Amino acid sequence: MSHFTADSQAALANLRQPNQGIWSITPFFMIMLGQYVRHIAKSKWCHIFAALTFIGLDLWNEIMNSVFLHWSGYSALWTTSVGKTTYIPFVGWNIEIIITFLLAPLTCLKFAPKEKTSVRIPIIGFVIVLLLFVFYPCAVIATDLLDMPEIHQLLDSNVHIALSAFAGALPLVYLTRNSTIGIPFSIVWSWAFSTLAVVFELFLNYTGLLLWSWKYWNIRFPWLIIPFGYFHFFFGAIQVYYMSRKKQIFTLSVIYLINFALMFHFGKMGWL
Repeated sequence: MSHFTADSQAALANLRQPNQGIWSITPFFMIMLGQYVRHIAKSKWCHIFAALTFIGLDLWNEIMNSVFLHWSGYSALWTTSVGKTTYIPFVGWNIEIIITFLLAPLTCLKFAPKEKTSVRIPIIGFVIVLLLFVFYPCAVIATDLLDMPEIHQLLDSNVHIALSAFAGALPLVYLTRNSTIGIPFSIVWSWAFSTLAVVFELFLNYTGLLLWSWKYWNIRFPWLIIPFGYFHFFFGAIQVYYMSRKKQIFTLSVIYLINFALMFHFGKMGWL
């Protein structure tokens, strides 16, 4: 494993080792269990299915993250810190993350309406989001691939990012000052909580609890973490929340069957 980063080697060496257990995890587990019992007692099955969808999609992410580690021969996109966790089932997943992600959708769904709806936002806001989360990361990656270090250095300035986004959108401010665009609430809800989750993840990275090693997945370049790290968790959860019971069961079954098939396949290869 000498070709892996030191953090990757440490995580791999401590995978599924039960000797790291600490008592502090017990009350958090009981809190999580209590929340699920309370929701089941109140027959809030839509919340339960949505939460299980959320953790199921996260499990898929973790499987792919482990596969990416072995495929790259260097590092996973994210790696959990050894010595600061109770149990590590995958290189980027620990029991604390699992409990958090089991609780998160139950809390976030309290801000979701009971029926599907849409919200209207200023077009200018939509344009700025596109500039920051589509144009900017694509431009940075393209300048790297095309070997244009001067432009890349210019784009890499956080001040320049903000000014570019504002300047690029400024001509549209007047034209769209009274214009709005209708967007499904599920997209806005998913994006908002994904952004909040990434802010928290930046803090975890700063404190050394969650480790990043790749150029385009780090504290200076968090733009890809929102759409590829969290958005589909929240979007999948709220979509299942609004489904009929039959569709909820079917969707959840497909997600976990895919996960189990992937775990079986890549587990046999020794990549998990």
